[in-house]
Order: sequence, then structure tokens, then C-alpha cells
Amino acid sequence: MRNNIFFKNKEGGVSLIITFFILTIILAIVLNISALLYSGIKITRNIGNSVLAFYAADSGVEKLLYYDRKKIPEGGERGLCNINNVCPNDCTPGPNGGAGDCVEKHCQGWQATGSDCDPLTCGECRVSFNTFFDGKTYEAIAIVTTMGDIDDNVFKTNIDIRGKYKDVLRKVQLKIINR
Repeated sequence: MRNNIFFKNKEGGVSLIITFFILTIILAIVLNISALLYSGIKITRNIGNSVLAFYAADSGVEKLLYYDRKKIPEGGERGLCNINNVCPNDCTPGPNGGAGDCVEKHCQGWQATGSDCDPLTCGECRVSFNTFFDGKTYEAIAIVTTMGDIDDNVFKTNIDIRGKYKDVLRKVQLKIINR
């Protein structure tokens, strides 16, 4: 009698193993779908950050063009090399309204280097600065080179701006030839 009991229950464990394999397959499918959805959510979040990083870089382009066209020293051809004289005083006043009470410095780490960074001629010069605002940053680099004779007033300007927001970095490049 005892032998008959063992033979009856011997095949009953197969359904348990089949159930285990089915559950393992279902779990693997669910984990793969979860990983795909998480990747999609992360990409969607980075799209918004990417747009903000691009607009931070675009702000840097606009600022460089503003300095080049609107901050021209008297007797000069362009204002980009004049950044040494303009930027240190370019500050958004704080709550007390004083110049020393800056909330936001527009040109931190500004620097103009090269063989001709004179504000009046600005022939061969590399200008760079950083700006930080509302969690966004950009680093601006403009390289001015003279093409031909400086008396012809033909300048080539390469502008590289890197905008950053959170962990996303976007770059804008501009090449300008002034005649």
C-alpha cells in the first residue's frame, strides 16, 4: 500500500515546476517593460532640460553680440575687446540697490587674451566669460581674427557658447565675417 501512495504523488510536482517557469517568464517581461518605461521617462525629462540648456547658450550668443555691437569704445571698431572695461561693472543690483550688493554678475571669470586685445583695434583676441542665472549657466568664448589688412576692417569672429542646465550640455557655434 505504501508504494501506491508514492507513485500517485510522484507526478504532482511537475505542475509546480511549470508554474515556476511561467512566473519567471512573466517577471522577466514585466522587468523589461519597466526598464523601457523608465528610459522613456528619463529621455522625456532630459528633453526639457535640453531646451533650457540650448536657450542658455543662445543667451550667451546674444550677450556677445550685444557687447560687440553696443559697447564699442569711442574711436573703436567693435566692442568685443572692450569687455575688460565693461564687464566688471555689469551687475544686477541686489535688494539694497548698491553696486556692491550684486545678485547676479553677468560676466564672471571674464578674460581677454591675445596679441591685439586693444579695445580700439581688437584684431587678434580671445574673449571668454561665464554667466550663471536661475540654475542655468553658459560659457562664452569668442575668437576674433583679422583677415587681410586691419585697415580694411575685415574681421572673422568664431563664437562658441556652451549652455548647461542640470546635467545637460548644449553648444551653439557662430562664425561671423564683418566687412
